[in-house]
Amino acid sequence: MRRAAVGICFLAMALVLLIFILDFTNLNEFQSRFERRFTQTEASTPFVADLQISILSYDAANQSLSVRSDLSVFAVEPIRNLAFSLREEPDGRRRRWEHYNADGDGVTTFETFENDRQVSEFKVSDVQPLSLAVIRPPLFYPFDAYQTQICTRCCANNDGGPCLVKSYAHLRKLELDFGPLSLAPGFRAAILEDSSPGTFLVNLKRQPFIRIVSIVLLVLSVCFLAYLLSCQEGEDLMKGALGYFGALWALRSLIVPDSMEHFPTIVDYAIITLFCTLFLGVLAKTILRGGKHAIQIPPADPAPVSFPAALGREGPDIPPAGDKLGPGSTAERRS
Repeated sequence: MRRAAVGICFLAMALVLLIFILDFTNLNEFQSRFERRFTQTEASTPFVADLQISILSYDAANQSLSVRSDLSVFAVEPIRNLAFSLREEPDGRRRRWEHYNADGDGVTTFETFENDRQVSEFKVSDVQPLSLAVIRPPLFYPFDAYQTQICTRCCANNDGGPCLVKSYAHLRKLELDFGPLSLAPGFRAAILEDSSPGTFLVNLKRQPFIRIVSIVLLVLSVCFLAYLLSCQEGEDLMKGALGYFGALWALRSLIVPDSMEHFPTIVDYAIITLFCTLFLGVLAKTILRGGKHAIQIPPADPAPVSFPAALGREGPDIPPAGDKLGPGSTAERRS
């Protein structure tokens, strides 16, 4: 039995090592910061734009991200207004546009730009939600996954009408910052670039460390449960079971953060399964142990006959063996 337990431990260690190798070989697909510069293909475009998108937080209830967009548009002519859209609607036919005027929402300044030409610069910063498509639901935490598309469009000096081609602002530089997102919920972003400038597909998964630790702790918990049920008896089994019960709840609070509002997750299901297995195993061992080691009461030995003194009287004198009653006997001499 002990050899089997040692073999299970070595198997668990090999499995953990394999998980580390497989997971860390794919770390290069995750990025916390992304930057791309584009070349201007249309010389007739009078506007160029620099855009920085920062992911601020994750809203688990609404399955969305809070995004801050810092946009700067440059042009030779004065810029009166801007229309900016971060993504298309899911149906692919509509866009949600945010409109900004130079008088109230943006700041128009002048600076030296490209060949000493004096150009106008329109800067605006805004925070808006970005909805997520669920690939694997929160039930599968820490293996849940989400996806969103960033498809930016920007138009300048487009007074009241739809964005025309001549009003498009060519995207010159795009920066994506996912750093704050990796702190609280522990997400990592994998960015897939589309052929269209400013269009990206963003896949969000939990940090590899969280997923690795979850698998490692599950394997170790199963191995320790097998050892507990196979090698412990009596009081040692009960003490080990109580300690195992408390350790599992401590591990659950370590893996599942307070920001995770969804309950239950597969972590909770795994812990409940281990609890039930532990309870049934202890109950079965207790019943089997009670049947094999039942208390047997030995038959009582016959007690020797005695004549205790009662009510102040002594019992009859019994002459020793071989003593005969008669003149000169022991009984006669006593009297």
